[in-house]
Amino acid sequence: MADFPDFIELHERSHERLALQALALTGDPHAAAAGVREAFIAASQHWKKVSLLADPEEWVRSRAWSMATRRHLTHPWHRDDRVTPEQSAVLRSLQQLRDNQRRALLLHHLAGQSASDISAELGLTQTQCAQALQDAVDAYTRALQITGDQVLASLQQLQPLVELSQTPTADQLIRKGARRRVTALVLGCVGSVTLVLLAGYFVSSGHVAPVSDSAPDSKPVTQSMLLTEKQLSTFTPVQPWTITSTNDNTSGTGINSTCQGDRFADPDGVGTLVRKFNSPGVQPRTLVETVEISDNPTKARDAYETTRGWFAGCELARLQLTQAWQINDLGEQAELIAFRVLSEPAQNLMVGLVRSGSVTVSTVMDAQAGAQIDPQASANLLNEALGRLCKSTAAKAKCSYQSVLVAANPPRSGEPDGSLSAVDLPPVAKISAPWMGSDLLPGEPNVASTPCDNTSFVAAGATDARTRSYLIPQAGLPARFGVTETFARLPNQARARKAINTAFNKMTVCEKDILGTKVTQAKVQRKAGANSEYGLWRVESQINNQQETIQWWMGIIRVGSSLAQVNFAPVGVNDIDQAIFTALVERARDRLYELEPDAPNAAQDGNSVATPSTAAPPSPNK
Repeated sequence: MADFPDFIELHERSHERLALQALALTGDPHAAAAGVREAFIAASQHWKKVSLLADPEEWVRSRAWSMATRRHLTHPWHRDDRVTPEQSAVLRSLQQLRDNQRRALLLHHLAGQSASDISAELGLTQTQCAQALQDAVDAYTRALQITGDQVLASLQQLQPLVELSQTPTADQLIRKGARRRVTALVLGCVGSVTLVLLAGYFVSSGHVAPVSDSAPDSKPVTQSMLLTEKQLSTFTPVQPWTITSTNDNTSGTGINSTCQGDRFADPDGVGTLVRKFNSPGVQPRTLVETVEISDNPTKARDAYETTRGWFAGCELARLQLTQAWQINDLGEQAELIAFRVLSEPAQNLMVGLVRSGSVTVSTVMDAQAGAQIDPQASANLLNEALGRLCKSTAAKAKCSYQSVLVAANPPRSGEPDGSLSAVDLPPVAKISAPWMGSDLLPGEPNVASTPCDNTSFVAAGATDARTRSYLIPQAGLPARFGVTETFARLPNQARARKAINTAFNKMTVCEKDILGTKVTQAKVQRKAGANSEYGLWRVESQINNQQETIQWWMGIIRVGSSLAQVNFAPVGVNDIDQAIFTALVERARDRLYELEPDAPNAAQDGNSVATPSTAAPPSPNK
C-alpha cells in the first residue's frame, strides 16, 4: 500500500473521531460505523483528488454524516443492551434536538468547525446559526442537567460504543476501493463508468468542499441541476412560483407528497434531493421534485417501479386514478399519471416519472379541483427536469429531448393482473373512508352476475375465474353496498365472444323474463378499444309484496379472450351515475389488457382513458 501512506495516516487518526460524530448525529452505532466505512472507501477510491484538498478529513466527514443518516433512516437500529444509562441519556438528549440544532452542536463541539463553515453547511445566516447553536446548548444541558463547559465531556461518553464496533483496517478499505474502481471501469464499457462513485460524491443540500474545480464527477447531482421557477412558468394560468425548500430528505418525516409510501424509493441509494415549489395565485398549486440516485441502473429501475407503485396502488380515501400517459423517447422510462381527490378541498394531482441511468426523477403537482393540470405541460416539465441533469455523471441524460406524449392504460396497481384496484374505484356521495378489497376467491359462483344474466365464466370454459369485492367498512352501510368483480381468461376469443353475446341477449329480454325487474338504463359498446367490447345496465328488482326494490349497476367486458363482470350495488343516496359507472367499466376493460400481453393498448387505439364525471350522483331513478 505504498501509494496510500497519507490515507492510512488519515484513517488511523480520524476514524474513531468521525465514528463518534456519526454516532452522536444518528444515535445508531451500526449506521455510524457503516457511514464512516463507506466514506473512507470513497476517499480511497479517489485518493489522488482527495489527498490534494486542504482538509481531507472534512471531505470524509461530510460524506460519513450523510451516509450514516441515510443508513439510519432506512435501516432503523434496535436498542443495544451494551448502552449504559448515561450513554442512553446523552443519545436521548441529542435526538430531542431539532436536526439543525443537533448538527450545529456537533459541528461546533466534535468537528471543530468555524461559525462561517457551520452556517454554510446548515444553509443558515451566521445570526441564525448562532441562535441554533445557543438553543441546542441550552436544551441539551438542561436535559442532562450539566453546564455548557461539560458538553464535550458528555459527548465523549459515547466513545466506548464506537470502540465496540469492528473497525476495518485501512488496507481493507483500500482494497475495497480498488475493487470498486475495477467495477467502475467495467461499467464504463456500457456507458456507466461513474455509477459506483456516487456514494462518495453525492452532494447533499448542505455545504460540501469540492474535490477540485476541474473534477466534473465530484458532484453527480447538485441543487443547481434541479428545476427552477422559470421551468414552471409554462403552466396556465401564468402565475409566480417560489422555491420553498431544497434538502436531502434526511430530516422530518420524509413524506413530501400524497401517496408517497416511504422516505426513499431506493433505501440503499446513495443520494436524494427534494425541491418544493409553491404558487399561491388565482389557482393555488404546489410541486415537489424528487431526484433519487441509485448505485446502478438496475437499482434505479427498481426505484422507478417502487415510486410508480406508491401512486398506482394508492389507497387514499376519495382518490381515483383518472388517466395515464407514456412519454416516448424521454430517458429510459417515463410516464404521467393523473388523479383526482374529492376530499375537502378537492384536488387534482399530476405525477410525472422519468428514469435515466442511475437516476430516478419524479414531479408531483397538486392543484385545486377547478384548476386543470395540462398533461403536455407536465411532460414538458419532466423533459426539462431530465435535461437539467445532462451534465450529471449518474444520469445518462441528453441536454434536449423530443418527447412524445401518448395516452396509455393505467400502470399496474400491485393487485393481480386483470383485477380492479382501490385506486380505480370512484368516490361515492360524501363517504370519506377508503375502499378496501377482499381476498381473491374462486370465480364460481359468479357473485358479480345478476338474476337477469346468471353468467358463469367457468361454464364458458374458464379455469382461472376469480372474484373479489370492494367495500367501505367504515361507512357503516348495509352489507349489500359495494363493488364486486369477477374476471377470467377463456381458452380462446370465440368462447369469450359467445359468453358476452349470451349476456347481452339475456339483458335485452330481462324485463320480459323476470317479473318485477326493470332495466332503466343500458349502454352497449361493441367497439370499446383494441379487440374489446362492453355493455352496462341499470336494473331495479322488486323484492317483496310491499313493492320494495333494490337497484344495481352491472357491466360485462371482453378484451381478446378475457372477460370481466362488474356489479355496483348502491344504498340510498350512496350511488353513482351512468357516466361514473361507464368509467369504472372502462377501467375494468383497461385492467383486462394486463391479461392480454399481445393486445394493443386500448388508449393508444384511439380510446383515451375516460375521466369520471365529478358531478353529484343523481337519484337512482333519474
